[in-house]
Amino acid sequence: MFTVTPLPELLAGLGLDVLGPVQDLPGLTRHELHDCPLLEGMSEGELRGLGTAMLQAHARAGQALIHEGELGDWMMLVLRGSVDVFKHVDGTQGERTARLAVVLPGATIGEMSMFDGAPRYASCVALTDVDVGVLSRQQIADLIAAYPTVGAKVLMRLNQQLAQRLRNTSNQLVRSLKKQ
Repeated sequence: MFTVTPLPELLAGLGLDVLGPVQDLPGLTRHELHDCPLLEGMSEGELRGLGTAMLQAHARAGQALIHEGELGDWMMLVLRGSVDVFKHVDGTQGERTARLAVVLPGATIGEMSMFDGAPRYASCVALTDVDVGVLSRQQIADLIAAYPTVGAKVLMRLNQQLAQRLRNTSNQLVRSLKKQ
């Protein structure tokens, strides 16, 4: 029989401190997250509703947030701190890690697997102490039911971010092919 681990237990199993709902998303938006595409254009009421839906978790520097290859139906919004995103790469000189990005407050991680259910593409490790807001696929469905406008905005912004990442990756591939 297949059982689903509740999100708070899953996050605690990763070693994260689960702090409850994101209490002051409007305040975070004004101070730490003023450049956050996911939250752009949301009213204070919409931000409060989203914050209520999100679980806040804390990780210490060096702690893994996401493990490449594992399954996960949740994503994270970095609220404070910085996160290293890297992928294991097999090459002619053996396996190595390739840094894909360093993400700062306002960035999202893990949304690809949340959407498609595929294994995590990359690993994410806290470079500093980090606070994140966590949303699962089910929480987004609940958000859409309770606050349709907020849910639609979240989905639209996540899709825009994924499209931009795909566009950037395609441009990098084209540049790489031109060098050959």
